[in-house]
Amino acid sequence: DEIARPDREAKWHKVPRIRTRLSQAGRLEIAIPDGRWLSAPGAQSDRAISAYLGFAASIRPFRRENAAPDYAGPLLTERYVKAPIHL
Repeated sequence: DEIARPDREAKWHKVPRIRTRLSQAGRLEIAIPDGRWLSAPGAQSDRAISAYLGFAASIRPFRRENAAPDYAGPLLTERYVKAPIHL
């Protein structure tokens, strides 16, 4: 799984143009430019994002506690262990 990095990789440069909002029920929705609002994560939003970016892409929640109660898809996990820093 690759995390979008618009600041470093050209293939991700369009990501900041994807709009996001929360629905009245507190669920994530996305809209690609000139597109309608779609619930995310979900197959329809993944297809729209993939078509917009030109390669397979998906939105996934970060850990189970950040997912909608009925979400059964894949989750993202930490890429590194957070540790306190003392200066």
